[in-house]
Amino acid sequence: MAESKKEDFSAFMAGAAIQAEPVEFAVSKRFKGKDGEPIKWKIVPFSAEVNDELIREHTKKVRLPNGDRKTSFDSARYGIACVVRAVTYPNLNDAALQDSYGVVSAEDLVKKMLLPGELDDLQNAVAQALGFENDIADDIQTAKN
Repeated sequence: MAESKKEDFSAFMAGAAIQAEPVEFAVSKRFKGKDGEPIKWKIVPFSAEVNDELIREHTKKVRLPNGDRKTSFDSARYGIACVVRAVTYPNLNDAALQDSYGVVSAEDLVKKMLLPGELDDLQNAVAQALGFENDIADDIQTAKN
């Protein structure tokens, strides 16, 4: 019995862990390849450590008029930051691509390139690639039922 516990434990070692696979996702039917088919975007999952950095970048402490301090989290900018960090194709940091849309940042580019529903779908695809199986809308719908 002691041997099987040791064997099970070894599955948690860094070398044994299965790496998260990149995901391809057709964000929009508006971006078509030469074959006329929608071009798939490539999403590469990132670690919880990177996620913590993004959360810290989008969390601020604000002073209220009464002098108290409150923590404020900008979930909209965090969601865009996750997309920018996870999407590797197309290269959202490409200067020529940004210039073609008249923007100077990957965050602005993705918001200008995509329709609101497309951006929402992309954010959901990134969340799933990162291991968040359900988005908040699914959780709310489940709670209502």
